[in-house]
Amino acid sequence: MVNIDKIQEALTPVFEKHSVILIDMVVRGERGSKVLEIFVDNYSGITTDLCAEISRDVAFVLDNENLINGNYTLNISSPGLNRPLKFPVQYYKHIGYLIEVNMMEGDQMKKITGELKAVDSDAITISDETKNDHQIKFNDIIKAIIKTPW
Repeated sequence: MVNIDKIQEALTPVFEKHSVILIDMVVRGERGSKVLEIFVDNYSGITTDLCAEISRDVAFVLDNENLINGNYTLNISSPGLNRPLKFPVQYYKHIGYLIEVNMMEGDQMKKITGELKAVDSDAITISDETKNDHQIKFNDIIKAIIKTPW
């Protein structure tokens, strides 16, 4: 059995060293064929070189602390456009992009799609197709994804 919390705790110094935040960690597969997927992000973007550096450091910690029994495959990557934004830090680099936000407005669920215009410490501003600006508090966001232009 893989203890995700213990792995996350052990890997925190690796993420700090590389100035990335952990977005998600997923373990799938059965004994002998486990796959550990780690999704990280930062302000400037995740490169393949950075993923390779993080992968080496993560593998070193996992192996030295024997956090996964048996063979495993390790995948380090950015969350990609299809994964929801989870943390405020992820929004900054997407200013100017088309975003879709599912949010609560009172007791009603509402969906707003538009250009991400601004991000501050507790809210984002989206300009919809009619050029109306909507300020949405992070606490009201249920799900936000970057929409692809194609």
